[in-house]
Amino acid sequence: MAILITGATGVIGSFLLNSLKNRFQVLGIARSSSNTQILSVDLSNITKNDVNNLLNRRNIQVIIHCAAKLTILDELDSRFNESALKPFFDNPMSKKIKFIVLGSASEYGIISNSIINESTPPNPITSYGISKLKQTKLCEYYRNLGYDITVLRLFNIVSQNSSIKSLTGSIREQYLNNSNPTISLPSRSIQRDFIDLRDISDAITQIISASKAEFLYNIASGKLTTYGEYVDIVNMCAKKYNLPKISINITNEVEKYSNSHTDISLAMKSIQWQPKNKLIDSIEWAIFEKS
Repeated sequence: MAILITGATGVIGSFLLNSLKNRFQVLGIARSSSNTQILSVDLSNITKNDVNNLLNRRNIQVIIHCAAKLTILDELDSRFNESALKPFFDNPMSKKIKFIVLGSASEYGIISNSIINESTPPNPITSYGISKLKQTKLCEYYRNLGYDITVLRLFNIVSQNSSIKSLTGSIREQYLNNSNPTISLPSRSIQRDFIDLRDISDAITQIISASKAEFLYNIASGKLTTYGEYVDIVNMCAKKYNLPKISINITNEVEKYSNSHTDISLAMKSIQWQPKNKLIDSIEWAIFEKS
């Protein structure tokens, strides 16, 4: 089976490229790369001929769409997140292709429910969340036309090489560059659902193999962890590696998001997936082990 991964030099795309290559024929695309498995293709300016060459000559059967602009600086960034896949959807070959599209928990935004499931009405409050929700709506439109499209709403990813804007990435950055690591947090009591990238990869593999999948899945651990608990686990791992504890600087910023549990039962029942990695193992792998 031939698989195309967009955004193949990003955190998720590069991990999937390596984790799937032993089971499938995997090709990545990105704006630029020296990796022989990755073609230099700019999705912002991709042509019909580019799409034809990728799909027809490579006999692509699955597209995993990881490419995204994480920071929205202007309308072009928003439009990229919203519609980068449209040239692929508009190709005649696409109804024979399985699309796995990475969405975001930020699409839910501020909600009043105590539980988030796939039926929870989205209410994004960031430009990124709004752009990803528009991507989901585009996918839903084509799904209703008979395309095989599944969107995965990913929650807070624990991974090596995570963005320094994330909790995991910022802590790893501190340990790489500071002898006295310190992290600034709004509060110790803020809760998030953290999910290991290796578990995300497992979910994607299950969907690739599934004869039929639902349109939308929440991919999360289904458990809430406070920032304080997360840092306490980091310090447990640091002790194992004879490293100093990380200190917390509390900024007392106002928390916008509600502490809602994520329901992952649909993915568990539909594609027989559930996360395998304990948070302590995920943190040790992501922050302290060499990438």
